[in-house]
Amino acid sequence: MEYKIFIAGSKSLDVERDACRSECSKLQNSWGTILTRTFEDFSETISENGHQNDYNNFIKNEADLVIFVFSGSVGSITRTEYDQAYKSFKKYKHPKIIVYFDKRNSDNDDIVNLKKELSESNQYYQEYEDINELKSKVHDHINKILIEKNRQENKKQHTEQSSQPSALRVPAMFVVIWLALAFVGGLIMYIIDSNMSDAACKTMAVKYMENYDDNKLIYVFPEQTFVYDMETQSLSMHTMNNPLPGSDVSISGIEHVTFGATASVLLARALKFKVKGNAKTVAAYVAAVACAAIGCGVGCVVEQMLFPPRYSNRMLEYLSSEENWAHIATQRKPSRLF
Repeated sequence: MEYKIFIAGSKSLDVERDACRSECSKLQNSWGTILTRTFEDFSETISENGHQNDYNNFIKNEADLVIFVFSGSVGSITRTEYDQAYKSFKKYKHPKIIVYFDKRNSDNDDIVNLKKELSESNQYYQEYEDINELKSKVHDHINKILIEKNRQENKKQHTEQSSQPSALRVPAMFVVIWLALAFVGGLIMYIIDSNMSDAACKTMAVKYMENYDDNKLIYVFPEQTFVYDMETQSLSMHTMNNPLPGSDVSISGIEHVTFGATASVLLARALKFKVKGNAKTVAAYVAAVACAAIGCGVGCVVEQMLFPPRYSNRMLEYLSSEENWAHIATQRKPSRLF
């Protein structure tokens, strides 16, 4: 961090200027580069617009802080520099200004008038008894300013980092709501599967039944198998060591879930579109509705992957009836299982 300071005061106050510069140098150990300037640091060569204009430009356009030290009098040049700094501060909030008065030499009318002017503007000024007190105050005041500057820069940096768009950054509340919606979607689909109509059950049975031999049809459930003899029109149920198909997770199902989750994340980011007014509101509502729909959809897919409807209790109930098998047998001649 580089911090620029201009030290202003009468040419005769070389001891005071050196004291201020010395304290600034000490603070560099904690804060990095502190660039201090006085009129003595500018080139002695002829300036295009005059040396005073060079000082004024540095004060207005480059300096972060201007220190004014007054002892015995207020010189016209120093007063001009003060006016330039104060006008810039009032207009641009830059640079910061600290004014020090020597208590031992404060009877001059110009000093009295400047103090009065500062007081009437509700501005504070500092007073010092000797060089040691001036050093102490300069050190403390600049250190305090730099602490605040560092705090503000860290806050700004944190804000900028927080505002950086990230495709994977989704508010925790959104995740909770989305999972709740997925659960609701899965629950709804489970209820639908558990209450399938006879027509839906018949369609499902025709699709998944197989030939056991020339005259028998078979429908395999986890841990239970239905066998229907078409000649005798009789139904029997058997317990067999069948592989558990309850976790019928297909590649297609995984793709649906992955697509839905990714789409929801991207739509969640739409809630942070950098748009104004009504457009932002519309974008937020569209994204929220789309996320809700996709969340429910993902829940439905997951439910059917983990609990396929062809193994639902409703199917078990439907296939337990010989009458229903008689209707199923006329619908399809399935391929042989063995």
